[in-house]
Amino acid sequence: MPRNIDLFNEVVGLIFAQLYESFPVVTEIDRRMIGEGLGLKLLHDTPGPLGTKSIKFADPIDGMKFDDFLRSAASWLVSEGFVRSLHGDCLSHIVLTSKALAALNMMPEVVEAKTPGTSLTELANDVATDTRRAAITKIVGEVIGYAVKAVSS
Repeated sequence: MPRNIDLFNEVVGLIFAQLYESFPVVTEIDRRMIGEGLGLKLLHDTPGPLGTKSIKFADPIDGMKFDDFLRSAASWLVSEGFVRSLHGDCLSHIVLTSKALAALNMMPEVVEAKTPGTSLTELANDVATDTRRAAITKIVGEVIGYAVKAVSS
């Protein structure tokens, strides 16, 4: 797959993991966790105005800024109905929709296996490796595919 698609799947998986862990509480995306989860180099982390933080990571792909990529992925999740944004910002005041929750809670065919949501939550805490990226990409594909099939049925 092209690097941008692999990166998109990994970012979406990490967003799903954060929102799944905090559901049903409305939350803000932890940009630092996503950047570190992608294995990106942290360039700076300084206090900003009014208690905010200024966090900057190295670009994940040449010519593509981390913040722009993260915002684009989160915006896609909102526009496709996986995430609800309560204040119009796709990175804050967000929560999973029932469509995403159903897909993340779908039961695997193997009884001992974990739900996609549980698997993503565990993978989000692992070190960024090619094996982890492949697992997240597979799960995100299954979750989005499940949601698309459920809507079209």
